[in-house]
Amino acid sequence: MDIFIVHYPLYGVFDKINNPIVKTMHGKKVGFKPYNLAVKKFKPEVVFCSHMEEHSSKKAMYYSSLIVNPGSALLGKFALLDFDEKNKKVGKIRFFR
Repeated sequence: MDIFIVHYPLYGVFDKINNPIVKTMHGKKVGFKPYNLAVKKFKPEVVFCSHMEEHSSKKAMYYSSLIVNPGSALLGKFALLDFDEKNKKVGKIRFFR
């Protein structure tokens, strides 16, 4: 199983700033586009990203890759991924706070 671990989110996936206090950036996407290209090329089963606390404890699909934002470890957040060895598939994702 291929896993891609990055700090910043992909462009368009968990990257929209949701903070009306910062009016100049509110609603803008700030993801890193080269990550999108890497995911398209290498097709990892799972991508772990974070940085955007407003999108913590979420998962989504990007092409055939599962994107997971476990949240800030500094705040005690994390995710556990179950992997089905027999069928070579990602199982359940559990988020903890």
